[in-house]
Amino acid sequence: MTFTSPSFLLFLFASFALYWALPMRWRWPVLLGAGYLLYLSTGPAYFPVLVFVTLTTYASGRILAAHGRARTADASGLPEAPAAMRWPLALALTVGLAPLALFKYTGFVTGSLASAAHWLGVAPSAAAGLASLGERSHTLLLPLGISFYTFKALSYLIEVARDPARVERHLGRYALSISFFPQIFAGPIERPHALLAQIEQGRQFDRVRASEGLNQLAVGLFKKLVIADRLAPLVNQVYGDLNAHTGLPLLLALFGFSLQIYFDFAGYSDIANGTARLFGFDGMENFRRPYFARSFREFWHRWHISLSTWFRDYLYFPLGGNRVGPSRHAINVLATFVISGLWHGAAWTFAFWGAMHGGFLIGEMYLSRATDRVRARRRTLPSLPRPVWSVLVFTLTSVAWVFFRAPTLDDAFFLLGHVATGIAGQLSSLDALAGTLSTMGLTAKSGLVLGVSLTGVLIAEIMQERGQWGSFWSARPGWQRAAAMYALVGSILLVGAFGQNSFLYFQF
Repeated sequence: MTFTSPSFLLFLFASFALYWALPMRWRWPVLLGAGYLLYLSTGPAYFPVLVFVTLTTYASGRILAAHGRARTADASGLPEAPAAMRWPLALALTVGLAPLALFKYTGFVTGSLASAAHWLGVAPSAAAGLASLGERSHTLLLPLGISFYTFKALSYLIEVARDPARVERHLGRYALSISFFPQIFAGPIERPHALLAQIEQGRQFDRVRASEGLNQLAVGLFKKLVIADRLAPLVNQVYGDLNAHTGLPLLLALFGFSLQIYFDFAGYSDIANGTARLFGFDGMENFRRPYFARSFREFWHRWHISLSTWFRDYLYFPLGGNRVGPSRHAINVLATFVISGLWHGAAWTFAFWGAMHGGFLIGEMYLSRATDRVRARRRTLPSLPRPVWSVLVFTLTSVAWVFFRAPTLDDAFFLLGHVATGIAGQLSSLDALAGTLSTMGLTAKSGLVLGVSLTGVLIAEIMQERGQWGSFWSARPGWQRAAAMYALVGSILLVGAFGQNSFLYFQF
């Protein structure tokens, strides 16, 4: 059962009706049961992993809180020194990370060690054993959503270690914060205490909030089914056989995947947050028009915000952030983004993608310092128009996405090396262009749907970027707003690509 299936809509309606029909004290069990049922519907094999992570991190949180209170008491009421919690926290985090490490990284680590041993010619028998272990570990299926709910649990443990008073004693409410069904598969990675506070306060039905939730859910379905899932076959056609394509198809696949992953994941986040609003909860904003960013720093303030702030708060800042010298600062940035890349996938392509973004940020940092020194000497520098910076950031980000999407590093370098090959001939005539596009599987219908829908979304996002959308939408008469939403839903039903693709971030 996925968020775009008719069965999910029936499940959502039943959960919504039961939730608001029951007294407040019974509502959190409805949400907990809904989360578990939804997770079980994808396959029961890995449900015990979710339960294990929930129970172990709940118990670890209670132990950390007790240890913190005891140390504070021993210090005659003085605030607990952070160093005193390091080893208990390290042990708790190790236990919480163990399932993720086992299912996601065993094959990657053993395979990488086997390749290194083979390349160095050291201990052939050990290399063969590692390679065999790596092959067997690849048969392990990755539990759906494990990266997301594990990071939720880890942030809870870190916050409890920092402040033992933040421990959650109610197991049921804690379990709900980890498995809240709108967020269970791919986030946003809501901080557990933000959700726990809303659970403990109780929710009152608000027709306006529910209406906003339905609107946001519909927008998310449009982004996913009408745009992302119509781009997916075109991108998959090229990436599935890169050697069969040169020039224009590679170029379109390069930029097409940038759009696909944005509308796929932003669409999921809208569906998740819209669904949460139906039950009275406010979810964390996860995307803020990232392709309008004029720098890579700004891009990461707009893209997958819940994950980027997680790494900022729990990895980058503890490493020292920017409160160190320039060289150490660059190392902190690079380390954070390489680890972020490996969080997305256990492959060197993801590590390379993370390293590229780290390199972009480091280069931007040194460029900013150089321009500041020039301006300090009261010299003027020519400045590019803002749209040019946005186009530059989008283009380089799209190049980096090649390593995120390509099966191997060799495939990524092949695409980038042949993206201009033969493109002049492919654009020499309409017949040549049509023949080239047909090799990607692009039909007139798909092209028309994508052109119209992308144009409409671009206009709406430009208005949002300029701060004009809210006043424009609120000024419309009620019948116009209703007509627009009916048209949106109608377009989803008429031209949506149903049943073709799961959400991209489900694999992480």
